[in-house]
Amino acid sequence: MSEFFDNGFYRDPRAGFVSKTRIAAVAVAIGIVFMLYIGHLFSLQVVEGSEYAQRAQEITRRSAAIASRRGEILDRNGKPIATNIDAFTLMLNPADVPRDGFTDLFERLAPILGTTTQRLEQRVPTNIRRQYREIELQVGLDLETITEIAERIDQFPGLSWISRPLRHYPDGPLVSHVAGYLGAITPQELQVLFNHGYGPGSVLGKTGIEREYDGILRGQDGRGVRFVDAFGREVEQPMQSVLPELG
Repeated sequence: MSEFFDNGFYRDPRAGFVSKTRIAAVAVAIGIVFMLYIGHLFSLQVVEGSEYAQRAQEITRRSAAIASRRGEILDRNGKPIATNIDAFTLMLNPADVPRDGFTDLFERLAPILGTTTQRLEQRVPTNIRRQYREIELQVGLDLETITEIAERIDQFPGLSWISRPLRHYPDGPLVSHVAGYLGAITPQELQVLFNHGYGPGSVLGKTGIEREYDGILRGQDGRGVRFVDAFGREVEQPMQSVLPELG
């Protein structure tokens, strides 16, 4: 049986004597910890709730550039020196492909693209096959190829495409010294031009007219915004976009 003594001690036959002051101190400490925990929850839910809600909203938005159509270059008689031809880039979202479906997908797709299954497998290594982020599978495809894929789209899970015109010089090398040529932006160029609307993956004029008037010819890229969940999966909301300005 437990009992209290007048000297302020509590006696438990199994544990000896325990000070009532010590018991009170432990109770106060537990109470303080509990109040701190409640205060932290209040701060997270009420004080900082709007901030975390804003962060969550930003996480669910994913934007990508919409390339503008580069302006044509004409000679003084109005004959095109540099123009554009319609082309498409094929995209793949690996997470939309069944885990055991990549081999079948690549075997069906390779003949259409005029490539090999091995090359497609190299574009989509196993370590990224569960990510919810689109990757470029092949560039420079014509409308006929995209149409063939679209007609059998149920056989190609995870595939989509975007319009990305290619530069074309009708007279070929005859005017190359005047028209110049295009190329991908280098890290050194990006450091200088980053605040002028260029970014990683941008294409710009390297020589000739293409370089001299690049700022006019390139136009202004647009932006497309999609909404995704915490895993990067696209949710059912209308895409928001800012259309590109033609060069």
